[in-house]
Amino acid sequence: MNNIISKVVNKFKKKYKQIKSTVEKKILNSNWYYSKFPHLYTYRNIQQELDVISLGSSPAKFAIDFSEEHFCKGANLAILPETIYYDFQVLKNYHSYLKNGGTILFVLCPFTFCKDKYRTEEHTDIYLNLRYYPILHRAMIDNFDPAIYEKWVKNPLKIGKEAWKRLLKDSVPYKGLAKTTNNLSDVQMEESAQKRIEAWKHEFNLSDLKPSNLPELVKTSIQSNINIFKEMKAFAEERGYNCMVVIPPFSKELTAKIPSEYIDAALMNPIKEIGIQYISYIKKPEWMKKEYYQDAFLMNFTGRKTLTHDIISKMNF
Repeated sequence: MNNIISKVVNKFKKKYKQIKSTVEKKILNSNWYYSKFPHLYTYRNIQQELDVISLGSSPAKFAIDFSEEHFCKGANLAILPETIYYDFQVLKNYHSYLKNGGTILFVLCPFTFCKDKYRTEEHTDIYLNLRYYPILHRAMIDNFDPAIYEKWVKNPLKIGKEAWKRLLKDSVPYKGLAKTTNNLSDVQMEESAQKRIEAWKHEFNLSDLKPSNLPELVKTSIQSNINIFKEMKAFAEERGYNCMVVIPPFSKELTAKIPSEYIDAALMNPIKEIGIQYISYIKKPEWMKKEYYQDAFLMNFTGRKTLTHDIISKMNF
């Protein structure tokens, strides 16, 4: 009798594990889950022997796309938002996907050096570094929390109702990178540019974009990021990789609002101190065309593929 009961219990446990595994996989592969981690598809499908990888934050994510490059195999590993510190963590984890002598593109904008780390999301208890839990080794994640990992990577049923309902009806696919045109009017583009400037001023506690008025915290972050970048460059070069900085363009509306003196102080001077080759597209009129952008800040697919092709052509692939 006990043997029969034991067999039934074991059979039930096995079936339960199978169902649980199927359910978890469905959540982890849902549109909803990918919308939480827009970079995840690239990381899950990364190939070996890449010619080039690109790293960076939002401008990088929306400025680089290797999908239509036939003579260059690349992966855009940018994550939004991102810091130089975590660029380095990503590089440590994923550099081996590059072929010998491969190239690393560090895609930077005038505010990249101004923040050292993202911390807790405002008004929540969610750490912004949650985005790294599905892709980085736990040793590379600050304040790694096993409970967060268990919930968001191993057992998504613990996320709760928001995840469970995706078993019945998934959300629409993430389309943030899919736009090919710009539907904004000139007035809306101007408003978009002003909102972006105000958001940056708020984020970095800036009264204006005069280099002389940079807060001490920003100055400290810039120097800290310069030091991290030097380490990252040395790490790459020790392994035989080529390194290059790419400064992507902005729309004419946004470009007009960022003084050259600020760009020099917060971006160009740090790059020169690091001592790294760079290509700059910022303030170049031919790259400010409205049709290249989805708003004043981010490029659409049309602009992204055009820019990527130009970058690759300059790298002689």
